Amino acid sequence: MNKVLIVMENPNSNFNDCWYIDLGCSNHMTRHREWLVNFNDNKKSIIRFADNMVIQAKGTSNVMVRRTYGSEVVISDVLYVPKMKSNLIGMGQLLERGFSMKIIDNSLETYDSRKKLAITVPLTSNRTFKVNLNTIKTQCFSAAVLDES
Repeated sequence: MNKVLIVMENPNSNFNDCWYIDLGCSNHMTRHREWLVNFNDNKKSIIRFADNMVIQAKGTSNVMVRRTYGSEVVISDVLYVPKMKSNLIGMGQLLERGFSMKIIDNSLETYDSRKKLAITVPLTSNRTFKVNLNTIKTQCFSAAVLDES
């Protein structure tokens, strides 16, 4: 059985929204369902915060982001958490995927698995690493499961 998903980027739907790169965050998270590609609602989970507050993740997916010089990159395994106030990128998830980080001169430098600089994020006045990413909204035109038998 093969699965086919035809997705097209909506050229008028780039969102410049902020994300926080967070060492204490176990997973990437967003509340924006419209950004998610290949959404899987079978991967529900509970998120517990430092203050013991609990909210539910309704599934997991990928988010497409356009870099400043035009290429696109996928942030994979992003939890969909409708009650989240901010978008979070979990440093632990990046490390699991072979990324590495250095903090130099009040900036967080993140390198991909080939040791190529992926992003530099300055420390903000409230001591967070906040980055604006151009998130791409996609539209699904067709989905089919093909049976080869």
